[in-house]
Amino acid sequence: GDHRVELYKVLSSLGYHVVTFDYRGWGDSVGTPSERGMTYDALHVFDWIKARSGDNPVYIWGHSLGTGVATNLVRRLCERETPPDALILESPFTNIREEAKSHPFSVIYRYFPGFDWFFLDPITSSGIKFANDEKPQQGPGSSPDPSMWSELV
Repeated sequence: GDHRVELYKVLSSLGYHVVTFDYRGWGDSVGTPSERGMTYDALHVFDWIKARSGDNPVYIWGHSLGTGVATNLVRRLCERETPPDALILESPFTNIREEAKSHPFSVIYRYFPGFDWFFLDPITSSGIKFANDEKPQQGPGSSPDPSMWSELV
């Protein structure tokens, strides 16, 4: 949304070059969204940026559902020994299945028969597991308990 454009403007004003793209099947991009496709697209964008950035640092920034793509991208980059200079996760999730199920993009599909099988099962088959999938932890920002905040101050 508009808040992202404002963030890009702030980052640009601080001297950063911002490259953003729509995943396949979202925004102006064609195709069908899939974990493999989104990771493939992100790898190609990263390679395009690295080919043009010289010795400048390259940061990967993922927001919300994009934190999963960003994390998978960095995993792949580390496997091929070309990691980025940093990974920034904004509003990450801890369980991809629950995130996909409650994401606004899935609202029109989630009541269709086969939704879990067709949409959720494929995106959860990557083998990536978070330690808190079984015992989720709340961070201070998500806690209604004000004492969580006083602990930080």
